Amino acid sequence: MDLSVNFQKVKRNYMTLTFDDPKSEKGVKVIVVGMPKKKVFDALMDMQDTITEREEAQNAKERDEANRRTIEEMYILTSKILSNNLNGEAISKDWVEENMDFEDMKAFFAQYVRFVKIPAENPN
Repeated sequence: MDLSVNFQKVKRNYMTLTFDDPKSEKGVKVIVVGMPKKKVFDALMDMQDTITEREEAQNAKERDEANRRTIEEMYILTSKILSNNLNGEAISKDWVEENMDFEDMKAFFAQYVRFVKIPAENPN
């Protein structure tokens, strides 16, 4: 029996994100991200570890440090997600910090979670 899988024909899901970008000719930056890869899952696990540290903090100083690490890791995670794009463009944490405020981050993660769940809800 000869079995094969052609990954070029596998249906892919993408999420399109549009940002204001005064530096570009069109005034917008469009990033089309794909489903998460291992490095994104690793970053999610790192963030979960930091959240657990915050919950286990013994005093305000430890909680503040854990909160700072959580925020830092959120921006790192976002840059990794955005870097998993069709153009192969690396999106830095600095770019995320400059272009996304906290409300943007909340909206992004709410939609990203919905996007990631799509294949599980509709496998065909």
